[in-house]
Amino acid sequence: MPVIDGTSGNDTLGDTSGNDTLNGLEGNDRLNLTAGGFDIANGGLGTDTLVLDYSAATSAVQDNGPPSANGTLGGFNGGYFSTNLRVTYNSIERFDITTGTFNDTITTASGNDTVSTGLGDDFVNVGSGKNTADGGGGTDRLSADFSGQGAGVSIDLNNAISSGAFGSFSNFEYFGTITGSGFNDVFLNASGAGISTFNLGAGNDTVSLLAGTSGTRTVNGDLGSDTLVVDFSAGGSAVQNNGPPSTNGALGGFNGGYFSTLGRVNYTSIERFDITTAAGVFNDTITTATGDDTVNTGDGADLVDVGAGDNTANGGAGVDRLSADFSGQTGGVSINLNNTLNDGGYGSLKNFEYFGTITGSGFNDVFLNASGAGISTFNLGAGNDTVSLLAGTTGTSRVHGDVGSDTLMIDFSAGGSAVQNNGPPSANGTLGGFNGGYLSSLGRVTYTSIERFDITTATGAFNDTITTASGNDVVNTKQGDDLVDVGSGKDTADGGAGEDGIAADFSDDSRGVVIDLEDAVNSGKFGSFTSFEYFRDIIGSDFDDSFTGMSDVDTRELFELGDGDDVVEVRNGRDTVHGGDGDDTLVVDYSTTESATISSQPTLNPNGGFDGMLTPSPAASNLCFFTSIENFDITASTGVYADKLITGSGDDIIRSGGGNDTLAGGQGDDTLIGGEGGDKMSGAGGADQYRFDSVAFGDGDRIEGFNITENDVFALDSDAFGLPEGALAAGRFVVDNTAQDADDRLIYNPANGKLFFDADGTGAQAQVLIATITNTPTLSAGDFIVI
Repeated sequence: MPVIDGTSGNDTLGDTSGNDTLNGLEGNDRLNLTAGGFDIANGGLGTDTLVLDYSAATSAVQDNGPPSANGTLGGFNGGYFSTNLRVTYNSIERFDITTGTFNDTITTASGNDTVSTGLGDDFVNVGSGKNTADGGGGTDRLSADFSGQGAGVSIDLNNAISSGAFGSFSNFEYFGTITGSGFNDVFLNASGAGISTFNLGAGNDTVSLLAGTSGTRTVNGDLGSDTLVVDFSAGGSAVQNNGPPSTNGALGGFNGGYFSTLGRVNYTSIERFDITTAAGVFNDTITTATGDDTVNTGDGADLVDVGAGDNTANGGAGVDRLSADFSGQTGGVSINLNNTLNDGGYGSLKNFEYFGTITGSGFNDVFLNASGAGISTFNLGAGNDTVSLLAGTTGTSRVHGDVGSDTLMIDFSAGGSAVQNNGPPSANGTLGGFNGGYLSSLGRVTYTSIERFDITTATGAFNDTITTASGNDVVNTKQGDDLVDVGSGKDTADGGAGEDGIAADFSDDSRGVVIDLEDAVNSGKFGSFTSFEYFRDIIGSDFDDSFTGMSDVDTRELFELGDGDDVVEVRNGRDTVHGGDGDDTLVVDYSTTESATISSQPTLNPNGGFDGMLTPSPAASNLCFFTSIENFDITASTGVYADKLITGSGDDIIRSGGGNDTLAGGQGDDTLIGGEGGDKMSGAGGADQYRFDSVAFGDGDRIEGFNITENDVFALDSDAFGLPEGALAAGRFVVDNTAQDADDRLIYNPANGKLFFDADGTGAQAQVLIATITNTPTLSAGDFIVI
């Protein structure tokens, strides 16, 4: 075994083909070894370099363990070996190693080392120092310690060579263990061929990984703002969070991880993320934190939460969910998911179909057209915000408004069931607005502190119940029998097809409200209402209101009319009408009721008007209660029942029906209209009109209290009696028992008060008794008009 000794100077020693021992002794020596034999290299004192040329090795060259510090002479101890050679070294400061075509593992120490590996898949760890390394062919891994560098390190493995004050590196495909400098480092495009660990140290650092093999990659940030870039695009499975990021209280940034079937990436103290998932139909779940992050997902149904910051995210194909926190923004955020791209000061977001959890800014935010693909939660914050949802899946979406005037838009049109209130809105005493909810078989939307609503229900014959609050709301229902309560405000509502009811509060309106439901559209300063058949709960304004035109729907109605001279029409329902102040008129139509006797007898209200109720019997469910009503317009039932209709002292209109009815008009200027039966009509005081719309049957009507001095008058229907409209011609009236000539039509007998009608005046047709006037007044043609 040859022993080759150096001198006290700077020596260069070479080996033989045998098993050699090289002793450098003192000085900065260079010890050259080639493949062959089991050699020993002792550097001795000084800065010694071990040069190994193992390019002719017939197998892989491996570490004999990592170098260990030589505490006596300095430098490092260790060794390298393969099947046909071995070298053991002591007190070596610097290495220059060349290997062959196998899978080598080479570790050096803290000197300025040089490593050149061949064609195999090599593991190279150059330690610290300003090193030069070439991985050669194959898939090679680079490990290094840059903690001693005086500036940031930048290595991009896609480049042919990366060089600088930190050294020179070429032909490596991925990183192994990297220790960063205390400055701004960049380590880019590490392939997914193996496992990497980064300990970045201080500085604003960036690490880029291509995740492609099993195992765990670890990136440990430190002080500074560090960025983690992970590209899973070559993978073949979904990417998931390893739990959401958690705050690193010691160093700042966040801790967490991402994983797929092809591997895992764990991180600590990372501030910013750039994540790309696999290009396939995989359902990814990606959560970032508070930095300005970038996320690109593939074709699956992905869940992306970019947290706070000015983020860039692309959901790709599939039905994707976006969550974000905009609370740190300095202006309002506007995102419409129907747009191809949404960008602004808050970031750039595209290809998302619905929102997940959204935290709004303190300004005016708009979040529109979230599909019904999943559940959403909005925490809107201050500002006048708008949220639009397409409700389509089971579960509960939540919208929390805040200070400001917030609008909730919900479109249930794709659903297949009725939409109902989850209880009526209740006032939010803390933040303002209202709390409540809407639900269908396809899901529920609950809300807090919302001021305005825009609701569209499902297309189909579903019976919806929609209640809004005090904002300027919009409600569109479809084909069912719907009940819509728009509350106060200037509202727009369309009941669609079906028998729909409208409820509203007009108490804040500054002028009278006029709505006739027989009109297709009712619009004005009060709002716009289309396709409603009946009123439900109405609170009137303090001006002259009119609510008429209801269809014959057996429902409950309530009217609180307030001040003003108001008109309300009800039909055949269970109605309550409170007139309030003003000269109010109640119109009640029982003309479609054939199986009940209608009766009324109002009492004087000390505050004005009359109180009472209209009572159908036996159909007692169709009561009409009223208070403080001055004028009545009542139409009796059409059946053969004897209705008893008594009104107050207003100018009333009472229409008899098919039975022998009693009509009593009180002190006002009343119009009493007889029907098909023998009716008793009494106008009391005032200028009353007794109207005959048909030729009487049987014994005719009974007229009580006809008073010429109060300008009472009889009115005849022109068509029924065959007379021209206007004043009755004198020749058409005769005081006698029978007609005296062919011109006579009305025959009055003052002896018994009987009033007849003769159709021809000749006796060819028998005269018909129209009425008996009980007080037998003296009549003339001037007491009759034809209408």
